[in-house]
Amino acid sequence: FYGCSDLVSVVIPATVEEIGDRAFYGCSDLESILFCGTEKQWLSIDIGDYNTGLDEAAITCNYVIPDATIAPESSEIVVPEATEEPTGAVESTSAGAEVQEIPTLGKVIAFGECSDTVTWSLDENGLLFISGEGALDDPSSWRNRRDDVVTVVIDSGITEIGENVFRYHEELAAVYIANTVTEIGDRAFYELDNLVSIIIPGSVNEFGEYIFYGSALQMLTIEEGVTTIHENALRGCGELEQINLPNSLTTIEDRAVYECGSLKSIIIPCNVNDYGEYIFYGSALEEVTFAEGITTIGENAFRGCEDLITINLPSTLESIEDRAFYECPDLLNVTIPGSVKEYGEFIFYGSGVETIIITEGLEVLPQYAIRGLDDLTSIILPSTVIEIEDRAIYECKNLTSVVIPQGITEIGEYVFYGCDDLEFIYYCGTEKEWLAIDIDKNVQLEDVEIICNYVVE
Repeated sequence: FYGCSDLVSVVIPATVEEIGDRAFYGCSDLESILFCGTEKQWLSIDIGDYNTGLDEAAITCNYVIPDATIAPESSEIVVPEATEEPTGAVESTSAGAEVQEIPTLGKVIAFGECSDTVTWSLDENGLLFISGEGALDDPSSWRNRRDDVVTVVIDSGITEIGENVFRYHEELAAVYIANTVTEIGDRAFYELDNLVSIIIPGSVNEFGEYIFYGSALQMLTIEEGVTTIHENALRGCGELEQINLPNSLTTIEDRAVYECGSLKSIIIPCNVNDYGEYIFYGSALEEVTFAEGITTIGENAFRGCEDLITINLPSTLESIEDRAFYECPDLLNVTIPGSVKEYGEFIFYGSGVETIIITEGLEVLPQYAIRGLDDLTSIILPSTVIEIEDRAIYECKNLTSVVIPQGITEIGEYVFYGCDDLEFIYYCGTEKEWLAIDIDKNVQLEDVEIICNYVVE
């Protein structure tokens, strides 16, 4: 058929085993190959070089020749039907997630192999069905069809989505991933303008970097079972507004949700106690809620969240590490549960915190617990505090008042160093009790008015 530029369709019998070199060379208008055998038989044919006419043609298998005496029953590739163990469908226990309804494959217009164990089929509605076993890491066999792909179903048996597999699939709007997938590679869904939501199954234990970078993703649900969100995994999802995280999550690594400029609120699940740095840097977070059960907020975890207004801290919290909320200028009022016993340095440094309330339970306010808060004007310490360590409230230059409980027995050195505007100490005990407190090297207190017998409202 060399040079048959007007050729539109060809019927090929099931007995064909080989197509020679240049058999369809120059068949620029060839639209369809109607093959009378099965998909497996077609894939076994030895197709020679320079058959460019086959690249764009739709392959229909099991074709029935009109009036043939022996004919297959179907004119479409047979695709396994979904069972009660759904093909990629997982019932979510994460907030906001639902059971996925997996679309079924329609009339197949193209198919091929990704590897010896993984095949693909594309139907007339733009559904790309990936099936087989093992890693999906080579999309080259459908590259000339990627603009036709609207929906992707990754069937049970696929274990890995490789690097860049669906990158630049500009029409891709929906993805369904089976719960056999354990790894999603770097940039797997990079720059997809129409993909607005996706569910990651609980089987995934390895996330690559920049998975959805530059995509239009607005909602992401991660299923129960996932324990770690890896470094840079969700970085650069500028349209992302909602993330539903599972209770199984324990670790969020460095910059995992970095530069997500539309993300305004998030709930950190109860078992997360391992934090990377700059997790949400560059996001639009306004509110963060930490679920009961969390014991630690890690170093630099929320550093640079410039729009953060509200943090809701759990009663189980025991430690806030260095610079956890560093440079959060819109964070004005903070209530710290009394369960927190370990304070890192510069926790709120460079933030806009004006008022700090520490609830009942804290006994010792540690060194540098409240340091370098230029906008802080007042602190209320709980009645359980008995000691304020050296430099605990350090370089808060606009601090004007502190409420100190009756039970205080010791105030360490330079506690109020650099608090040059301090005017009032509201002490909940008597004047005699105040004079009995061991106060060491706190010259700032010499010009401060001590108001005794203060009653906290």
